[in-house]
Amino acid sequence: MEQQRAGIGDKKMIDISNTTICLKKENFKDMQNRYQNFLKTKGREPNIIYIKKNGNTYITLQQFKNMKQRWEEFIKTNNREPNCVYIRKIDPNEPATNFDLYEVVYYQVEKQDTGYTCGP
Repeated sequence: MEQQRAGIGDKKMIDISNTTICLKKENFKDMQNRYQNFLKTKGREPNIIYIKKNGNTYITLQQFKNMKQRWEEFIKTNNREPNCVYIRKIDPNEPATNFDLYEVVYYQVEKQDTGYTCGP
């Protein structure tokens, strides 16, 4: 998907969120720093994160969060940073692992005190 960047002549923005590319850890750490700086200065999350500073290729916020989650899980499991992190197509049918999308609800169930039931 290509879009024209407003006000910057012929430079086109290219969304690579649905490709399979391995980003080196230096690139991903730079993206994380730029994400944090944007969040700190603007007070909100960016809609897109550029692969390189002043570049024309970017990924969506959803893809960035997916990559960040996989990055953090790798560190927890292996006690080191990965050498690269893959941009991979997000399957809309894949169950979400981010619980920000769900509301946790607790139900209280009354239990029967007797050793018999009224039904079959």
